Amino acid sequence: MFNTSASPSEPRYFMYTFPDYVEKVNVRITSDSDVCAKIYARKANCPAFDASGLVELSDSSYYQSFTTFGGFSLRKSDIGPKFHLAFTVEPDDVVCETYTNLTENPYRVKNVNISVIPIFDETVQPIVPVVLYISVSFAVIVMTYFQCKWLNRNENNEPNSQQEIDSENSLVVDKIILFDKPANIVSYNKYHKNKLINESKYFNFLLFQFITTIILSVPVLQQLKSIFPNENTLTKNVNLDNCYLNYLCSSSVFGFNCFNGMISSNSMVVVGVVNLFIVFRKKIFKYKSPKPTTAHGVQKQDAAKVVTLLGMFAMGLFWTLISNCPHKSSLHFYTYTHSWTFISAFMWLHAKRHGTHVWQHFFIIALSSVYGCLSFLEYAYEMTSNYVAFLFKNILFVFVCVSSTVFIAFNYVYESKKVFAVGLILLSVGWSVFSFYPDDISVTKCIFCLEQCQVGFYLVYYVVQKIRFERSTFNRKFVLTLVLIILTSIPVIIFYLIIINYESPWYLLWTPAKSRTLNRECITPGIDWADMDYYMTSAIFILFIIFMDFIDSNVKHIPKKHIFVF
Repeated sequence: MFNTSASPSEPRYFMYTFPDYVEKVNVRITSDSDVCAKIYARKANCPAFDASGLVELSDSSYYQSFTTFGGFSLRKSDIGPKFHLAFTVEPDDVVCETYTNLTENPYRVKNVNISVIPIFDETVQPIVPVVLYISVSFAVIVMTYFQCKWLNRNENNEPNSQQEIDSENSLVVDKIILFDKPANIVSYNKYHKNKLINESKYFNFLLFQFITTIILSVPVLQQLKSIFPNENTLTKNVNLDNCYLNYLCSSSVFGFNCFNGMISSNSMVVVGVVNLFIVFRKKIFKYKSPKPTTAHGVQKQDAAKVVTLLGMFAMGLFWTLISNCPHKSSLHFYTYTHSWTFISAFMWLHAKRHGTHVWQHFFIIALSSVYGCLSFLEYAYEMTSNYVAFLFKNILFVFVCVSSTVFIAFNYVYESKKVFAVGLILLSVGWSVFSFYPDDISVTKCIFCLEQCQVGFYLVYYVVQKIRFERSTFNRKFVLTLVLIILTSIPVIIFYLIIINYESPWYLLWTPAKSRTLNRECITPGIDWADMDYYMTSAIFILFIIFMDFIDSNVKHIPKKHIFVF
């Protein structure tokens, strides 16, 4: 490690020679000053600077902007046995700051500490993320296996609408003291009225969602080229600001920049695929359950469940592809798949007691698409920093957020759910206002938080309503299982909330130079905070699915026309 200073007119450069037994080094540069600077690593060819005093990029070079922290890894095979390390100070802060945060800084002398650390053994770094991924995938598959066995034992066969009408007419039901408000009991036949649709038609939604996905993914196609091995190293002139990566914690194996990020985000794909397998297991294996059709229990909502699982799959698959080189130009597509997943989860919960509606097609597609466009608009604003554009995107977010919530609250929330309706509206208003307040909190971040809070609020409300109106149907096994699911979920959610405090660099309205100061250390070799975020998200997904499949098992023997709607 050594200390040096530089100014725009006086850059510094040094030469490093790889020892014979070293194949890789970590370059790290730190400073107490916020003055914008760049660090270059170039193959040791002369000249080091051109006639104007700028660094002359050789046939193999890497460069990165920074303020208080910068760092990346270099391999001897990529840059040669010797390389120049150049440190320059920018004449202004345009490269390192957004236009809204530009400040006058006439004192352009920057003092830094530079270290080049040899890496002697790389065997542990790629092994740790692989072992963790295999362990998580195995746990998901085991949980799915037992969940599948439980569903085979407990789920009812659903009759078609005509069978249901006949079976209900022939039912002889004893007096059931089940609910506090029997006036709110709605017959199962209501599922087939008021523009309710058959589940087979609901899958038409997927065609429209696929078309929307293709349209929104056009700006992302340029980023997808980064998934190909060694794409960046072919040119040998690599701008490390293009990818929002923790370079000191990324596993550069199999030619990828961030192998650990790709496999950790792929855990969401595993959750989606194995649970889709559960839904379609009867069609895959072409067997029929010997159980007779029944008019008891809550109607299965496989269509709503499938759309949610496909959202999880799309969310994980996209991030698996883009994690090799994440960039804000592709953030809107992640916002779109995130919204698809969480809005579908909200609708799945709504459909359990209210059935599947036509309007859910258009609502999920429209709202997730608009949120994706808002995220892209925010990226465009960040590039231009036009204050009118800032107000426009925030006002548009407020309008979309509040109006969509009011639409649900006043059109599809029963009178008995006034508290729930008010809570949803307050959440949307709160996050809308919050998007105006801090400069570094993006609309995209507010969208994520709003959707997660709304689903969480609905889950809590659903459990409270079950306790209010269906507590007489709870047996000891049901209570113990529900408590176990909740107690398992609490530490997972708490850990997730702790992790998201370690902000992902591309969620904030920061430049690569500023965002690189976040989470610069690894949790373990090859695992950073972003990886744990993906694993915790996968854990929350699988717990949510288990909860949804289990939560109404207490009323599976209750006639549908006696089931309370909330």
